[in-house]
Amino acid sequence: MKENLHITDDEALQTIRAMHYPDDIDVTDAVMAQVRKTPLLIPQRQRRQRFQRIATAVAACAVLAVAFNVTMLYTRNYNEAQIGSLIASVYDYHADYETNSQLIESAAFDYLYE
Repeated sequence: MKENLHITDDEALQTIRAMHYPDDIDVTDAVMAQVRKTPLLIPQRQRRQRFQRIATAVAACAVLAVAFNVTMLYTRNYNEAQIGSLIASVYDYHADYETNSQLIESAAFDYLYE
């Protein structure tokens, strides 16, 4: 048994080369089944047509959005007085926010701790 422990590399290689797997290794059927399951590649011209359709749809949406914005810009009736009063009311709301927030906090405190 101790003699087998002193095998040289060449002897080990020869032993490995002499070994043979008892069964045949045939993976052809498994590979062909996998090939049948995989979808076929899309031809180049179909990919190009699909890209052209998508690019056309995106371009049409962009043109429609620009046309809509230009139409709204020139047809909208601006009421400058109303816009000014809206801006003033927003400013007043934010100017009074400190006092309003204190009232809200005190009301919430009273509600929670009654």
